[in-house]
Amino acid sequence: MTACIVTDNPMYVASNGTTADSGDNDDASSTTEDDGHFGTDGAGNSETSGGGDTSGGGDTSGGGDTSGDGDSSSSSSGDDDGDSCEGDDDGNGDGDDIPDCPVEEECTFKKPNIMFVLDYSTSMNAIWDMNNNKTRWEVTVAAIQQTVQPGSFLSQNTHLALMRFGHDPAASEGTMIAGDLSGIIDGQALDIQWDDDNNEYLPCNGQALVDSLNNVDAPMQGMEFGIGTWTKGALDAVAAEIAQTKADHPDDQDMPGRAYVNVLLTDGEWTGMDGTTPLAPANQNPAITAADLYDNQDIQTFVVAVAGDPDAEAAADETAAAGGTTEAIDGDTPALLSKALAGVVQNITDSVVAPACVGGLPRVMILLDASSSMLNVNGGTQAGAMGETGWDQARDALSGDMSLFDIDVGIGAAEDVTHLGLAVFGHNQPAPGEQTILVDYGPCMKDNFGWALDPNTSCEMPGCDDPWGGPPISWTFQDGTLEPPGFDQATTSHMPQCGGGAEFCSGSGTYTHLGLQRIKNNQAAYHAAALMPMAQYPTNDQTIYFNILITDSQYNLYSTDAQVSAELTEMYNNGITTYVIGFGDGVNTPQAMTQLSNMADWGSGGTENYFDADNQADLEAALAAIFANLVFDPCCALNDCSDNPEPTTMEPDPIPMADGGDGCP
Repeated sequence: MTACIVTDNPMYVASNGTTADSGDNDDASSTTEDDGHFGTDGAGNSETSGGGDTSGGGDTSGGGDTSGDGDSSSSSSGDDDGDSCEGDDDGNGDGDDIPDCPVEEECTFKKPNIMFVLDYSTSMNAIWDMNNNKTRWEVTVAAIQQTVQPGSFLSQNTHLALMRFGHDPAASEGTMIAGDLSGIIDGQALDIQWDDDNNEYLPCNGQALVDSLNNVDAPMQGMEFGIGTWTKGALDAVAAEIAQTKADHPDDQDMPGRAYVNVLLTDGEWTGMDGTTPLAPANQNPAITAADLYDNQDIQTFVVAVAGDPDAEAAADETAAAGGTTEAIDGDTPALLSKALAGVVQNITDSVVAPACVGGLPRVMILLDASSSMLNVNGGTQAGAMGETGWDQARDALSGDMSLFDIDVGIGAAEDVTHLGLAVFGHNQPAPGEQTILVDYGPCMKDNFGWALDPNTSCEMPGCDDPWGGPPISWTFQDGTLEPPGFDQATTSHMPQCGGGAEFCSGSGTYTHLGLQRIKNNQAAYHAAALMPMAQYPTNDQTIYFNILITDSQYNLYSTDAQVSAELTEMYNNGITTYVIGFGDGVNTPQAMTQLSNMADWGSGGTENYFDADNQADLEAALAAIFANLVFDPCCALNDCSDNPEPTTMEPDPIPMADGGDGCP
């Protein structure tokens, strides 16, 4: 994988993961661009170090070193990969762990424009992290860099901009603050813009923010006084930048329009233009501009209060409420600040990206043969030991260490970009039959699958003391929403019957049409519910559904061709393809192969053949081949199931916290 290359920006992320310089003017002065944007040169960078590095292994702005070994003396961004908080795994700076930059044309949604509005008042120089002797400025910079680093959700899926603000000593245009060398003019500095001088958006530009923050000194070079907090002036400048960007990109207004979001980070009470009097005059209250943006353009302003002062936090709450985000997010300790920014990202994901993406994520239902033959070996003459049965092998292929959920689909694991469900079928008695939805469509259901199919789950005395002990076994099916394990999504365990007095399990037949009928009816009910307002995981008319039928035996004596054909054909005519996998050596007879071929034909309108899987490895290969044919939206990898195995619906999900020091993961 290579990093995203932005070629129209004076500072861009090169394909080797380093920061390069095009040679344009990189002074710290601020100008007004020809296109009407307020900002600095090119992309608004105020770089003084020339960017780039001398060996391709790291940069000179604190994110690496000049030898490429990943060592860095920077307190805010150096790590062991030769880049600022991000790069590669081996420290050679080649950026090989940063995913490819998804272009907007591949996305379901228009990438939102996110503006970070950063307080550059000298009060940010106060020591805040006592344990590490770091100031509010240092900790805040590190937290922002962690949030926007290359490969992060914001860098991959939004356009990012950065504005710092202080105060304006005079009403005349072009006023600078005495002693400030960072490029603040008329109270603000737009260091990073969403687009370039040609009105081309700059995708995957998290590295530009990281570098820009590395290349700017602390406010007034660390002094305690000198720069005030004219917050409304900053939001007014943001509003002007939004208006200009909208004018430069008329296609953005085609519905659905491009979303804009502001993230304001401030540590103190706002002041007027001259930066002297806290919370005065009243007409300089930033809540006025935040309310105008939200009420008239539906642009939210999130406020992260890096404060700890009651008056400052109350003022931050007022601005946040006016900006449509209810109240400021508490970031008054270093740990809370990182969590606050993670919360902002999650809110942007939930409110802007997820509604567009979730409906387009494929829904996949696994229909597993739960006939008793799945528990037998040696041609069906003997109950199998642990790990030997078709049931055990199918369970491992569906939920083991490298299972269906872990298939690499090009933008991540299958479990991160699909909603998977699990159903079984067996006998038609007791009425209405054994066909059951064990887990309905949902994200991150790997643990649910594994628990539902685990023989130990359904083995309970007095009916069972050894789930591989052979007949007779009387299973006790469990409700997985109860403790333990306490799943949020309804999850039911199931096992094929293992009755009779012989050495092999019996009792569950192969009523294939009843299983197909069950998943057909379930899909219709699920889709109807997911179209309703406030559905947890909404669908739309373009939602892709498909089934994977895994069976180890023929349905003779249980289902007829007409019954099976009717169910498969009806689903296909409704846009649902059913892929068929014949599993085990019991389906290698001519009659069984004909039956499998027919089912694959009926389930796909004659476009697919069945997959022959003699063993677990073949089954895993068949599942991977099915997913390889799918095209996924690279911007809609919303979940990370490795961090959050089952998204909870009853309480807020825990937010994984990085533990790399200095805000780096």
